Amino acid sequence: EEVGPMEYIVGNRDFALCFVDLDCSFPIHLEGIWRMLGDRKFFICHGDNLLKKDHGYHLLHGTIRQPFPMRVFHSLGTANKERIVNMLINLTHEVKRKKAFWKTEPFWPYLEDLVDEGMDVCIQGHKHDRTYRRLDGQKRIGRHFVLPRWFDHACGLKYNTASDRFHFFDLWETHD
Repeated sequence: EEVGPMEYIVGNRDFALCFVDLDCSFPIHLEGIWRMLGDRKFFICHGDNLLKKDHGYHLLHGTIRQPFPMRVFHSLGTANKERIVNMLINLTHEVKRKKAFWKTEPFWPYLEDLVDEGMDVCIQGHKHDRTYRRLDGQKRIGRHFVLPRWFDHACGLKYNTASDRFHFFDLWETHD
């Protein structure tokens, strides 16, 4: 089955930690990242609305994503990389958990609102297993995919515009 050109899109810091050679040409979390593919509108998201309000998160990850820290990070072994990232994740998730009680919109209503605003597919990078969920907005139905972004567990999503079909692929499939 023939597919069009691949476009790599960085959804959050960990995609950059996984794909060492990926050139990220836009600021992370500055605004919603979306693309039209065929007749579908795709949104690359972190999964909640906290990032708009969390200035410490912007500062921390804006520093990490600079070229020199990324080169140093990628010179480390896998165990050290995972240790560092887990420390950062634990730090930011604890801060987010405490702030979430009063500063952020809940996860599912946020994505369902995106669907009602015209998004067809929401793609979230996360440390979890690859998953798919139907998004039921008030007026429209959309799709939500979670793509693991974690070193050897990282995967992507292929979309065929002609057949309107999706297919997960593993990171190693891109290195044949």
